[in-house]
Amino acid sequence: MRKIIKQIEEYEKRTRQFAHLLVKERMAISTALREERLSMRISLRSAAKQLGISAPYLSDIELGRRNISISFYRRLKKTKLL
Repeated sequence: MRKIIKQIEEYEKRTRQFAHLLVKERMAISTALREERLSMRISLRSAAKQLGISAPYLSDIELGRRNISISFYRRLKKTKLL
């Protein structure tokens, strides 16, 4: 039983580390997206309109509050906005 508990604890530890890494990477992408948009002097509303999404949704992505979905990535790539 101790062996199983040890395995579970190790699994939980790795899961927390992985989750932390994902959040860190998401924030890096979000920050880069926002910085690129600002450097091109494109307003949030204009960028959102070109992407076919709402401005609050884009804002949430840029602030790291939402994950970047595959559909968002495809829209971004298709519009060649950034």
